[in-house]
Amino acid sequence: MLIKISILIPAYNRPHYLIEALVSVLNQTVQPYEIIIADDNTKNREKNFQALLPYLKKSPHIKFVQNIQNLGGVGNYKNLFCLASGDYIKFLAEDDILYPKNLEILSAYLDKDEKITVATSKRDVIDEETNEKIEIFAAKQLYEQDSIVDGKEVIQESLKYLKNFVGEFSTYMFRKKDVDFTLFECCGYTFDTNADWFLWMMLASKGKVAYHAKPLSCFRYGKSNDQLSPYHIVQGFKECVWFISDKFLSYLQITLANKFVSYERLLDLLKRLMQVEYIQNDKNKKEELLQLLVEAIKNELAKCEQDSNRSFSVSVIVVTYNNADTIYECLQSLLCYLSDEDEIVLVDNRSSDDTIQIIKSFNDKRIKLIRSQINLGYAKGINKGIEAATKEFYIFLNPDTVVTKGFVQKLISPLQKKVYALSSPLSTYVAGFQKLSTYSHIVNFMNFFSYDEISEYLSCLYKKSPYQESKLLIGFCLAVRKDIIEAIGGLDEDLFLGNDDLEFSWRLQLRGYKQAIVKNCFIYHKGHESFQKSGSVAEKMVEESTNILAKKLIDYYGYGNVPQPEELWNITWFAPTNPEYAFMFLWSDKKIDFKTIDEKLKNHKYSVVIILVNYKNWSDTQKCVDSLKNLYYKNYKIIIVDNSEENIEKLRELYGNEYEIINENENIFNFSKPIVITTKNFGFAHANNITIKKIKDRFDYIWILNNDTIVEPKTLSHLLETSLKLNNPLVTCKIKDYTQKEKVQYDGNVPTYSPKNDYPDKIKYASFLSGANILLRSSIFDEIGLWDESYFLYYEDNDFSIRLQKAGYRLVYTPYTCIYHKGGATIGKWKESPLSLYYAIRNRALFSKKHFQTIDDSYIEEIVQTFITNKVNKLLLKTLFTAIVDSFACEIGKTFDEEFMRNYSKKEEKILWQKYQDLIDERLMFLYVSCMNKPRDTKKFMELIDYVRTNKEKIYASFCSDNS
Repeated sequence: MLIKISILIPAYNRPHYLIEALVSVLNQTVQPYEIIIADDNTKNREKNFQALLPYLKKSPHIKFVQNIQNLGGVGNYKNLFCLASGDYIKFLAEDDILYPKNLEILSAYLDKDEKITVATSKRDVIDEETNEKIEIFAAKQLYEQDSIVDGKEVIQESLKYLKNFVGEFSTYMFRKKDVDFTLFECCGYTFDTNADWFLWMMLASKGKVAYHAKPLSCFRYGKSNDQLSPYHIVQGFKECVWFISDKFLSYLQITLANKFVSYERLLDLLKRLMQVEYIQNDKNKKEELLQLLVEAIKNELAKCEQDSNRSFSVSVIVVTYNNADTIYECLQSLLCYLSDEDEIVLVDNRSSDDTIQIIKSFNDKRIKLIRSQINLGYAKGINKGIEAATKEFYIFLNPDTVVTKGFVQKLISPLQKKVYALSSPLSTYVAGFQKLSTYSHIVNFMNFFSYDEISEYLSCLYKKSPYQESKLLIGFCLAVRKDIIEAIGGLDEDLFLGNDDLEFSWRLQLRGYKQAIVKNCFIYHKGHESFQKSGSVAEKMVEESTNILAKKLIDYYGYGNVPQPEELWNITWFAPTNPEYAFMFLWSDKKIDFKTIDEKLKNHKYSVVIILVNYKNWSDTQKCVDSLKNLYYKNYKIIIVDNSEENIEKLRELYGNEYEIINENENIFNFSKPIVITTKNFGFAHANNITIKKIKDRFDYIWILNNDTIVEPKTLSHLLETSLKLNNPLVTCKIKDYTQKEKVQYDGNVPTYSPKNDYPDKIKYASFLSGANILLRSSIFDEIGLWDESYFLYYEDNDFSIRLQKAGYRLVYTPYTCIYHKGGATIGKWKESPLSLYYAIRNRALFSKKHFQTIDDSYIEEIVQTFITNKVNKLLLKTLFTAIVDSFACEIGKTFDEEFMRNYSKKEEKILWQKYQDLIDERLMFLYVSCMNKPRDTKKFMELIDYVRTNKEKIYASFCSDNS
């Protein structure tokens, strides 16, 4: 019997896509029995008809139907289904495409086995604007090979991730007779956005799914796609909540292994929905979505049963010090969830507030109060509590916590089998790997759940894998067996405040004990309550305890051989502030002779040349030179490269007594005075390069330093020591703000002109190289070449850093010394002056193309944000437009003409056309001139942005500089 295939195409208002879809059907290796196109565009009935007319005349099996009234997307699919007379149904969205063998392969699966109710395949996804293939999670490869799978398994996988893995309407084929249910409706609920998903799940629940591993169709993804409209985004969320409801799962006779995994997806989706402008501006919509999901989760939690039976008792040890604000809530929660056999040992470090009165007010026999006449510190307080404790398990608990139902059972369970010696829960205010946000999206909606509900939610989410091994557990809440304390001792009493958890975890590791993060337990922690009250005193105590622990580690491993904190505890924040401990950690496999290095540094054996680049800023340059004269390390020479383009005779007249002044073509014979080299202003890189070429073979190290800086006397000696003792040829240090000397501009990460608070840090690999301050061995330039002069200003250091990394080098940052930097003294702060803005925008594009062969979307976002920020400033706007265009025009080096920008008016339009006529295409030229003539016209600017977004790959792909 000949099987009839019906192709059903809903159409609306996109005839160009419709024709592509139709042609893809006419090109099939197996032709359908009928092609039915239903036009839902009642406002313009001629548009699709005229486009289809040539095909209707040639192919009688194409039926074109014009709906009497607009049915909407789902209504039109229903309409087409009713019109179909074929045995097999293949929907095709008007903007999708079938590959030639689609009908042949999918129909063969249905022919083969009556139990196959859905035949589908992998599908390609293309970007609507570029027609390039893109990846989206829902369209991932479901199976590596052609497979026939039980339909319910596919449904379970799809609902676990809440992704439509089988595909959109255009992706699958089915039998018409298998649709023995109302299309897109179930249990009184009508599906719209996920109607395609609903349909294949209903069919799959009856039998098997055939999956073809190679793509047979193409799904177009973009702005015109209905799925991306605000309505469909919201409606899709609601339908997903319904998909995992008991009512729907029961109807399909499906069981989810862990429904809370699906809820995690919904929580993440809801978080992102809350950031959509459409929802942010609609309070009722926000509340509706929140209530929908929160109620669904709470209903599910109500069905969970918690094991409250236990055969053991615990001693909860709490150390208090002026905790009147938090101790009541802490004790209230403890007494609620502890058994009659448990005890609370409270050690008070001589509180002077109402802490004692609050404790006594509970009048509970389970509370043991120990009042110390002095402040013992936290560790000694815990140990005193251990002495008074009588149970087989201990829980050390901070007084600013609130425990949750079942916390004892959850924390002690991993200890009972003696697999783990120490355990600790998740919380909101906690360092390391115990942050709730690491494990669940519920953290974003905590205000809608009680602490008990959050903990129970985690119990459900992690019921099969409740524990995660860790090298460190944070001390706000620690559960430990009594025998472990007897074996290794209590907390280190030398650590008065802080670091006790690091030290205790370290000792456990040394003895081979394991530690568990308990993922199914949540305990609220307010965080550092006592620290905040004590202020700088507490900070000082923590700093002292850090240095004490550092000394203990040195005594155990040896100076220079202590494993890095990342290895010891998988953390980065352990940072001794004592400079004597700067080089305590092991950095190199090569044995370093510290004693010899110290001797050579003491005798100033390493030669250093310091390069300062000056541009019309002799005042700052002189201050910098004056500070350099105070350096403890004396084997250095200073070279100032003057980019000011001053007359050399004038410079000799002004500064000849202090400096030896030469032009860039002269050789340097001696350093009886600091050298000044005069040159034309070709930028920072050029100024450094002409110097490096002259002197790199005469010095061991080159220190590149901004001229608007002041250095500490110890800075050079410490930088050299860091390079030598870490066996690393490149080093930098902390950069502090010149005017706010306790604030930091650079800490080894991205520099900022908005100085931030200083904090304890250790020597580390820097994530960003700042050209304001870098000491490096001269030989490096022989390997990687000089600075790239293409940039003129900005991104030279980014470029240099990438090239260093490719050559196998890494930059080391030390916080144990610093320089003080004005920042923007010559050219203004980042993107706040025309000069700064131009090179920031242009050079980012050049840098990205050179090293990453692409311009990412964040570049477009930066341009848009810059336009919004500077909309009142026409000069900066014109500078922005010019920077964009010059990126396309291959402009490198010094190209910005600020005077022309300032004086530009519409009458200079011809100058622009003449300049760029052979450099950029006519469309970009037209958009550029339009923006220049009306800088504040948002519509014209967005047209320019659309051009940049579509054509960004045309931006100059490589640099012309020999230094690259």
